[in-house]
Amino acid sequence: MAAVAKKKKLTPSLENYLEAILILERTGRVARVRDIAKRLEVGMPSVTAALKTLAKRDMVNYDPYQVVTLTAMGRQAAERVSGRHQAIRRFLTDVLGLDSESADANACRMEHSVDEKLMRRLSEFAEFIHCCPRAGQGWIDAFYKSCSNGINPDLCPECLAETVKQFRSLHKEQGNAMIRTLADIKPGQKARITRIAGAAAANRRLVDMGLVRNTVVSVLRVAPLGDPMEIKVRGYNLSLRKAEAEGIEVE
Repeated sequence: MAAVAKKKKLTPSLENYLEAILILERTGRVARVRDIAKRLEVGMPSVTAALKTLAKRDMVNYDPYQVVTLTAMGRQAAERVSGRHQAIRRFLTDVLGLDSESADANACRMEHSVDEKLMRRLSEFAEFIHCCPRAGQGWIDAFYKSCSNGINPDLCPECLAETVKQFRSLHKEQGNAMIRTLADIKPGQKARITRIAGAAAANRRLVDMGLVRNTVVSVLRVAPLGDPMEIKVRGYNLSLRKAEAEGIEVE
């Protein structure tokens, strides 16, 4: 009977509890019932009932009057939900131009229903339009403008000519300058991501962690031999292998 309970799909509400515990842990705090209740804006009895359910599924370690911690299974589920939330939020803000509050609210609703295939496609599309010379930030800005003023096809030839000009200028600059990677950045320094090179599978992992074009990254510390290195991006501390850092071009 217990095995059946563990395999049962988590409800959106239970996923929210797991994500809340994970966020509390990541921000350097312990997760107590009152902390979870405050974060999710629910009553403490509701939190207690949810934690008991999650404990029966081996998702959390819960004892009354003690801090709540995630089990290995619970952490995996929480990180999956959190990853979906962040990826959707980035797409809504960086691509569709929604404000942070609206993006967060919509990401909270969407994160429970999208599958892995859709998440990969959203991440790939976001990275593509930032890297492709036919798209880029100017293309995104033009989309934002069209949302307010409507689409004007008469401007397309002018836009295309400007894109070609920028593309040629970029290639000329890169031909005369040494490309720097995140592995070249020292602890205490910051850099802005310009491009992520390497295999598509590895790129998806980096994009899921928030490492996309135009994101500012802070290097916190580097191991004696340069591997791994700890960075801070979008408020989170992440550990990267040297090979991954060498594939991230920065300025």
